[in-house]
Amino acid sequence: MKSASSVFLSSAVAALALALTPTAVAQDVAKPSGSVSLAAELGYAQVADRNGAELGVGGRYAWSGLRLTGMVGGFIYANEDDRFEEQTFNNGNTVCRDLSNGQFADDANCAPDVSAYGKLEAGWAFDNGFEVGVGGRLSEDLTSAYGSVAYRLNGGGAIYAAGGDDYLTVGIGLRY
Repeated sequence: MKSASSVFLSSAVAALALALTPTAVAQDVAKPSGSVSLAAELGYAQVADRNGAELGVGGRYAWSGLRLTGMVGGFIYANEDDRFEEQTFNNGNTVCRDLSNGQFADDANCAPDVSAYGKLEAGWAFDNGFEVGVGGRLSEDLTSAYGSVAYRLNGGGAIYAAGGDDYLTVGIGLRY
């Protein structure tokens, strides 16, 4: 049986691959005022001194230069329990081992951890391709206000960075 984190991760990768199809990327970033679009993000993140990846999906409302974006997703980071470790045998099989007693353990003990999050952000898009904004991020690990900056690319993509108290992320975003 697959763990929840592997199901989430494989679903997210499939959604991102679908979003990167030539049809989706070929759409122009310019949207009419009052438009609603889908949004996705993938980036490196540091949350409460843990390093990992953020993968989120949501929606965006654009009106003139104003952008309102809501996201839900998962922060994926290494399992911090030093008691368990993945080990690979000479035959190529990998197992999870409990280092306190040497016994084999459930693979979920060695799997990455996933922490769900939600974000709400308000920003302003300038004609030169830059966006600036402020937002809030809520998760079981951390609730934080943050500031953000992004540069829009052709085809609905963006390179972005956001930071606040105990929160930092850089990555790519898609809006279409």
